[in-house]
Amino acid sequence: MENSNILSQIKSLEIEIHGLTTFEGRQRLDTLLHDEFVEIGKSGLIYRKSDVLNNLETKKTTNKILSWDFEIRFPEPKIVLMIYASCNLLADGTREKYALRSSIWKCCEGSWQMFFHQGTPTENKKTVK
Repeated sequence: MENSNILSQIKSLEIEIHGLTTFEGRQRLDTLLHDEFVEIGKSGLIYRKSDVLNNLETKKTTNKILSWDFEIRFPEPKIVLMIYASCNLLADGTREKYALRSSIWKCCEGSWQMFFHQGTPTENKKTVK
């Protein structure tokens, strides 16, 4: 698979994860997150797959996550490092909580699963360089 196809596919999965809520979203997220998934939250706390799935059911936000400047790296065959910038878009159009994000995706039995994620808060709009 060409790099541009992989970039497009992983980018679509990242954006899909941003919008998941409710029970149906939990089922999809369970498929997209690797069983050994780890996230380092902006608080510095570590979250496992079960934590993220359980938190999804209590998530009560109508904010949308905007993301841009997607880049990928290939540290190993079938492993992708995705780096991008993001912010929250409030209902009134205000943008806040800018972050630089990174995710590691593994191709497992022909499907991509997120293995690791971290978002680092930034003061304002940043771009990946």
